[in-house]
Order: sequence, then structure tokens, then C-alpha cells
Amino acid sequence: MDIEVRLAAPEEALEITRVHIAAWREAYREILPRSHLDALDEASLTRRRETSLRASDLATFVATRDRQIVGYAVAGRNRGFPPNISGEMHALYLLPESQGLGLGRRFTLAAAEWILLHLGESMIVWTFEKNTAARGFYQHLGGVLGGYRFLTLDSAGSFPIVAYAWEDVRILLASPS
Repeated sequence: MDIEVRLAAPEEALEITRVHIAAWREAYREILPRSHLDALDEASLTRRRETSLRASDLATFVATRDRQIVGYAVAGRNRGFPPNISGEMHALYLLPESQGLGLGRRFTLAAAEWILLHLGESMIVWTFEKNTAARGFYQHLGGVLGGYRFLTLDSAGSFPIVAYAWEDVRILLASPS
């Protein structure tokens, strides 16, 4: 079973969206209201993904297994807080059957490399406060708790999210697995 991690192609927007929806419904079923997860709209999310895949200030990485996308990550400029951090891993999602294969680490390293090359030496990632699996993963990779705020999701409400930061991604890139 060979798994490749590479930059996404624009024509993969729909397949990435399908991974997004499946991963959200699995990962957040105990965190977000079911009505919100059931209402995830493939068409509108695909249009947003098509736009982001054309953006020059973002990098979308995909993992493929038997030529099917099984996960994705997005890296780009820090969207604002804390202001001293240059880059942000905006997303990292895997299909449930592709978890535990080292892809989360590979995606995080790909995002860190891209940020170091294009934006600067620091990176942040946000996750739901109640997402203990993601929090443990980012801590294991050396991320330091670096922020707290609320994320409002349409009619679903506001949810606390926390950030993990790497002040120098070169340390992350040099760390052993």
C-alpha cells in the first residue's frame, strides 16, 4: 500500500470536498450538532475549494492511496491571531480508515516546509478545544498552546477552539518521528 503526499490539482476539488465532509462528520460527531454536520453542502464546499485551489497564497496537499484522495491539508498565511505567527495550517483532515498511518505528521511537515519557504519560520494550527485526539497529536509534534477563542459556525453556535504554535518550524522539521 503506497501512499503519496503531494500538492493538489485544481480538478481534485470535488474529491477533496468529499473527504472534508466525511472527515468532519466522523471527527466532530461528538463536538458539533448533528444538524450542522448533516447540512454540509457538497456543491458550495466544492466551489469554495475550487477558489482556494486557485489561490496563490495557499497550498493544498493531498494524500492518495490507490489513486484515491484519503486526506488533505491546507497551509497559508496566519489569518490573524496571534499576529507574530507567520503561517497557519488551516486544515488537516483524513478519512477514518487512513488515520494512524503517519499521514497527519507528513501533512504537518509539508505545511511547515511550505510556510518556511513562502511565509516565515512560525506556524499555528487551530482545533476545537474538545478535540482531544488532535490536541494530543499537535502536542506530540511539539506544538505549544498558543491561543484560545471562539469559532462561530452559522446556525450551529459558537465553539471554543485552541491553537498550537511552533515559533520555529525548523525544529519541527528536524525532529525525529
